[in-house]
Amino acid sequence: MPRPSHPIRYCWLAMMLVVAGVALLQPAQGFSADHSALAKTMLTSLGDQAGLCVHLGVRNVALTSELSGGGKFLVHGLTRDRESIEQARKEIRSRGLTGVVSIEHDSLRQLPYSDNLVNLLVAEDL
Repeated sequence: MPRPSHPIRYCWLAMMLVVAGVALLQPAQGFSADHSALAKTMLTSLGDQAGLCVHLGVRNVALTSELSGGGKFLVHGLTRDRESIEQARKEIRSRGLTGVVSIEHDSLRQLPYSDNLVNLLVAEDL
């Protein structure tokens, strides 16, 4: 099997492990980490990379919003929780990130993206 030709694939795995590890260390009531610092750590590790960020299993839209990196990334949040979507969209609008950050319902069984489209994949709650 050929090895991945681009180091960003290793970054995806590293970012998923970071978020999963932080989520496991948090109380069951919710993800209370400093979203700004967590997003900054992830984005800094990518250097000048920009593009599409997908946030799977959104539990708190603050992290989703911070992943935009001030417009560096277009962020698409996917959640199984239909009830949280409208509130999340209101928060995105209040932050002035409409068009940069979006959120929608998805079963998370199969991602709706073509190969090599996503630059950063963050899995918070699967």
